[in-house]
Amino acid sequence: PNAASAVGKGSTFTSLLPMTVTLTVIDGLVARIGNQFYIIPLSDVRESVKPTPELVHIIKGSQEVLNVRGELHPIVRLNQILGIYGPEVIDEITDATAVLVSGKRGKSAAFLVDELIGPQSVVVKDLGKEVANIRCLQGGSIPGDGRVGLVLRVQGVLEDIGLSQPEA
Repeated sequence: PNAASAVGKGSTFTSLLPMTVTLTVIDGLVARIGNQFYIIPLSDVRESVKPTPELVHIIKGSQEVLNVRGELHPIVRLNQILGIYGPEVIDEITDATAVLVSGKRGKSAAFLVDELIGPQSVVVKDLGKEVANIRCLQGGSIPGDGRVGLVLRVQGVLEDIGLSQPEA
C-alpha cells in the first residue's frame, strides 16, 4: 500500500489487491423454488414441460417418473434436495414445472421447479473453498433483475441422489 499526505489537504491511500476471483459467463435458465432463485445451465437443459396426471407414474414402489414421449425421467423434487420448505413451495407435481436435464453418460431427470423465470446469460462467481464440497452447486450469480441466485451443477445433483456415479 502507498500513502500520500498533504497538511491541511488530506491523505490518499492506494492498495493493490490481487485478482484471484475467477468469473465465468454461462447461459442459464432462471427458476424459482420456494422464495429462492436458482440457475440451471442451459447446456444441461433439454426442455421444460408442464406435468399432467397421466404423465406421472410410480415405479419400483416409490420412484416418481415423468413420461415424456415414451421416455421415463426420474422426478427430482429440487426443494427436498436443496432443503427448501415453506408455504411458497409447490407440493403437487402437476402444479410445478419440470425441467428435463441431461447429465453425463446419458443420465436424465425431470427437475421440479415452482416457476420458470426464463433464460438469461449470467456471470458465475466461485463460492469459495467453504462450499467447494457441495457437489450440487457450481457457483453464485446475480441475474439482471438483481436477485441473488445459486447456479446448480446438474451432474452433482444426479450424483447426490444416486442417479449417476461420481467421476474418478
